[in-house]
Amino acid sequence: VNTRAMIEIRQAHYDQAQALFQRSVELQREHDPDSPALAVALLNLGSCYAERRDFEHAREYLQQSAELTERVLGPKHPSMTSLYANLALFSLMEGHYEEAEGDLQRALDLQRSVLGNEHLETVRSIASMAVVQRNLGRPEAAERLHREALEIRRRKLGRDHPEVAESMRNLALALADLDRPQEALEMAEQAQQSIVGRLPPEHPEHGHHAVTVAKLLLEVGRPRDALAQAEHAVELLEVSNRGPTSALEARRIEGRALRELGRLEPSLHELEEVVALEQAHGGDTSLALARFELALSLAAASREPERAMEL
Repeated sequence: VNTRAMIEIRQAHYDQAQALFQRSVELQREHDPDSPALAVALLNLGSCYAERRDFEHAREYLQQSAELTERVLGPKHPSMTSLYANLALFSLMEGHYEEAEGDLQRALDLQRSVLGNEHLETVRSIASMAVVQRNLGRPEAAERLHREALEIRRRKLGRDHPEVAESMRNLALALADLDRPQEALEMAEQAQQSIVGRLPPEHPEHGHHAVTVAKLLLEVGRPRDALAQAEHAVELLEVSNRGPTSALEARRIEGRALRELGRLEPSLHELEEVVALEQAHGGDTSLALARFELALSLAAASREPERAMEL
């Protein structure tokens, strides 16, 4: 059951994966409630909830997994590395970057000691730490860590593996922060093309790559191309079953592209909806960015100057 669930989640079939992971937990609890296999099932179920941005349930199951693993196997067992890394990933996805940094450092210290520097689990934590450093305003550290993860992934997985493309995409964002937008765009486009044919056309990873390319196209002054990429991303991500916030970044970029093309009414309509959804479901950082873009569109349209300043 667990293996079938892993296949489903790799294909972004989240409903099927969640049901199978839940069944795996139930079967393990019936068979042996003190088994390490139950801890793995709980970890996988929590990770599935995290993919759908349901962090309340994700943390609940991960905490159960951590308590069982530590009781049965001890706090230094290699299984604890995945638990620490997933806790950090949840904090990262929620925008709690300082908390994520601490969780990741704990995961990395244990992973390096029990798994080694080039184990793929260690590399995933290095890549996550790079994302955290970028979001803490440290693009030089982010670039260094992304390049480290990219080099190991290329060597171990091959140049066209989706995890290699993910490293390239995130490295591109760090390069943009370092005022190298053309270099960043070229890397992001290369990453986007590398997974064509490697993943199903409807897979949400294509949407995430399109979001990054759209963002970088705006940075080099190509709003028309950016709009096409953002629209493609929205189309992919809104049907991905990953929760109400999955396409909001793409929609925010779409709103900005519409504004830069002088299409102010559709820009305002789009960004008003994004702000409302971010207020209901999003995190602090994404809400702040959405408010900022809406303020700029209001100003461009000479509308509600007091509200624009407040936003």
